[in-house]
Amino acid sequence: MAGSIRSRFCGGLLIQIKFAKPVGISEVRGALGAMGHQDANVQKFGGEDEFLIEVKKIAENPEETAKAMQASLQERFKDKGLEFED
Repeated sequence: MAGSIRSRFCGGLLIQIKFAKPVGISEVRGALGAMGHQDANVQKFGGEDEFLIEVKKIAENPEETAKAMQASLQERFKDKGLEFED
C-alpha cells in the first residue's frame, strides 16, 4: 500500500485517495465525520473518483492519527478499491 498521507508543518494532514469503484464526495465526508474529523476539507482531485483530504487540526500525534485514519478509511471502503496515492 503506497502512502500519501503527509504531515503538514501546521500539524495537519494532507491525504490523496483514489477509488476503483464510484464513491461520492458525501460518502468520504461522512466517513471522516464518523472518525471525528467533521472539519476536514474534501475536494475532487484528478479523476472522477479521486479526492484530496485536508485535516487542519490534529490534537494528538499526527503520525498515529494518520495511521488510524488510513486504517479506518480502508475498512469503511474495503469494497470500493481504495488506494492511497503518492
